Amino acid sequence: MRSSVQNYLHRIEKLGGFSLMEKLQLVFIFSRPVSDGFVKLLKEAKFQIEQDSKKRIRRFSTEDGSIVRFSDHHPGVKYFEGVLCLNNPMQKKANNDKMAREKEHNQQKMEYDNTDSEVPLITEQPVVEHELDDFGEGAFNGHINYEELDAQEFFYPGFTQTPESKPPVRVQKRRQSSSSDMVKRVKTEQIVSEATSSEYIATSSNQKASVQTPPLKAAPAKSVKVSTTSATEEATPTGITPDEPKVDVVYLVTHIETIAMYYDLDNLEKKASLAIGKMEGSGEKKTLSVKKFNSLIDSLLICIEENRIRRNETSIPLKSILKHLQLYLIRPLGSEKAFESICQKIQEIGDNNDDGVPPNLISESLAYLLIAIGFYNQLE
Repeated sequence: MRSSVQNYLHRIEKLGGFSLMEKLQLVFIFSRPVSDGFVKLLKEAKFQIEQDSKKRIRRFSTEDGSIVRFSDHHPGVKYFEGVLCLNNPMQKKANNDKMAREKEHNQQKMEYDNTDSEVPLITEQPVVEHELDDFGEGAFNGHINYEELDAQEFFYPGFTQTPESKPPVRVQKRRQSSSSDMVKRVKTEQIVSEATSSEYIATSSNQKASVQTPPLKAAPAKSVKVSTTSATEEATPTGITPDEPKVDVVYLVTHIETIAMYYDLDNLEKKASLAIGKMEGSGEKKTLSVKKFNSLIDSLLICIEENRIRRNETSIPLKSILKHLQLYLIRPLGSEKAFESICQKIQEIGDNNDDGVPPNLISESLAYLLIAIGFYNQLE
């Protein structure tokens, strides 16, 4: 079966039933070398192709940049669809735990979203109008001289002032019928009007009839305030904000160990293995906030960028170490901010392959990262 698959992959450009993209994906996934004719077909189809010394496709992308894939074709490390796959039991268990944790986090996020969407929107306008309507109905409840009141202007707390309008028809008729009596009547008025946020008093007196209206009080503004406050409180979402995302330190150290194995950084690999052993022995489950993780990654990138050298036989290519940090350290841990930062650094480098980094710098920088997450005096 294996020899049959290899035979098909060897003549992939002539294989029927597959599109050009599918053929490209197959030779990329199975790390198969391709012929010059197949590369020519890909370039004619506007694919951007990069090959290694064994004529394997180590990077390809579509013309619009919607699909980008790259790989160093390491025999023990594969990375597909956002999941790091290593040929050892520890990493398989770490991947399973990570996927279960991401699934649980997504479910919690959906619950919080549903809780927020169910909160009804309550406006305070109907409550305020109801209170003020009650006040208007109970304001005048005694014997009142309507002719005098028609000529007066009152200020009611809570009401906005409206432009002056003509008196209604019934008021005009009442004034016409009583005009002859008003000529004979000697009238004096005394009006004291005071308006505040909670009450006002309107008093009118007639000297001849000796009629005095009782003090008029506005409905307590306190009830309006209480209604408004309660409406505002009900409209505020009561859902609990989710906790800040955490990074599992065991996974973080495991990915550091993977990078150390790939670049033969024996001292760093030993320290990472020792840290994993101590955590497994103590049963402690350490976590690190994503905010702190992003800060550590930013410091690591600055250290690498400021100490790069001219590439030589012993140095690690700058672009290579950044891609490994992106694929095997940052992306599996799910930090979007750190992932965007390192993508920007890789974009700035572009096609520059002349810069390198001393291996000791990478080893010491990642060792300091282990110390920063709580392994000081525990790595000897």
